[in-house]
Amino acid sequence: MRASRARGIAAAAVVVLVLALVRPSLGQVARGRVTSWEIREASGLAASRRHKGVLYTHNDSGDRPRVFAINEWGSYLGTYEIGGAAARDWEDIAVGPGPVQGQDYLYVGDIGDNRAYFPTKVVYRVMEPNASTDPAAQRSEVLTGVEKFEFRFPGHAGNANAETLLVDPHTGDLFIVRKTAQHPLQVFWARAPLVQGEVIDLEEYHVTCVDYNQECRNRHHTSPSKGELVGGDISPSGLGLLIKSYSSVYYWRRSSTEESFFDSDPRVLPYTSERQGEAICWDAKERGYFTLSEGRNQMLYYYPYQQHNRWVDTVNRWKTGFRWSDAMEDSASTSSAPEAVTMGEKEGEEEEEEEQNQVTAAQFSWDERLAPKPNSASSSRVSGVLVNGSIVASGEECLDLPAPTGKDCEEEAAAGRCELSWMVSNGFCSKSCGRCGEGGGGASQLASGRHQAKGI
Repeated sequence: MRASRARGIAAAAVVVLVLALVRPSLGQVARGRVTSWEIREASGLAASRRHKGVLYTHNDSGDRPRVFAINEWGSYLGTYEIGGAAARDWEDIAVGPGPVQGQDYLYVGDIGDNRAYFPTKVVYRVMEPNASTDPAAQRSEVLTGVEKFEFRFPGHAGNANAETLLVDPHTGDLFIVRKTAQHPLQVFWARAPLVQGEVIDLEEYHVTCVDYNQECRNRHHTSPSKGELVGGDISPSGLGLLIKSYSSVYYWRRSSTEESFFDSDPRVLPYTSERQGEAICWDAKERGYFTLSEGRNQMLYYYPYQQHNRWVDTVNRWKTGFRWSDAMEDSASTSSAPEAVTMGEKEGEEEEEEEQNQVTAAQFSWDERLAPKPNSASSSRVSGVLVNGSIVASGEECLDLPAPTGKDCEEEAAAGRCELSWMVSNGFCSKSCGRCGEGGGGASQLASGRHQAKGI
């Protein structure tokens, strides 16, 4: 009896061990295997905003200049040849705006260069095709009207190798992230409108160090986005950025398309390493992200990430300002007080002490003397932001929007808290903190330095 029980316990232990080995990471969903045998080395991924459930991908080096359409379960939908293009080392694809307003375009990055041999890199742009959404009605064609843009990195980057192409969905600015195992994150950009027929000099956008010295290498190993960076995507709203290495997915967010994502460190999101996973993109509704590895018959994975979707909702609510009726409805029922209306947000371990200041609008009280009486003849509604019992009009050019700590703005500034990310992103104490200026406003952060132009 004891022997059989021991064998049973051992068998159970083996089952538990096997389950532990094959258990996917938190939130990972296997959507389905890519059915097309032609997709053998998927290197980029982008979600259509025009056709529901359509994803675009392409092969790495050694293939024809073509883009494949698949659905969100990996089923093949069609092939689109990029007319007049060459495919030296295609590494990433993006969807973004172009010269025709309201029309989405595909951007394909021929930006790989493992041996650092080619002095210029190329990005092709073409109108998004009328892709099929039905695997039973596959559609293929040759795309015409293709534009070719040629780029050159700054001198210190040389003939850099890159595998990440980003396009700002609001400005059309183009960003290339260097794939380097030696440096901290290096991002270069070209401002829209892009010009054909000449070599465009990429500008430094976010470059921390450029020398191959020990100090730079040490900074790389302690960087929050270390590793070879192999793919990325900006969300359709422009408020979320994903960049991945072979082992990690990094996420940045911003509260305005006027700001830079890189004003704060990234968060590391759930991800299980794939065979050679280089492709990543947001879904069109920004509720999560897809990843895909090189190789035939690979699994298309999806990672739900509702926190970003709630963040987008938060930003949109702050743009319009809370109304008295909204605040009163929220306070009437805890179930109607969404997490999305967070006034402050913890942005790193160094701000743990500020966690107590993360208060939702529904938890704020307001002066009932200012609220309209139920039988009042006045039906006017006051717009603005609800803070510490007051509605602050959203139209004021520059003001000291009080932080929910209870301290006045002079005290916050004297305590050196002006640069805390939640203070900056919510526009608290802009006047006392010296953030007012041209285009300034109490509830918006001014871009500074290289970020004065719209961009990531």
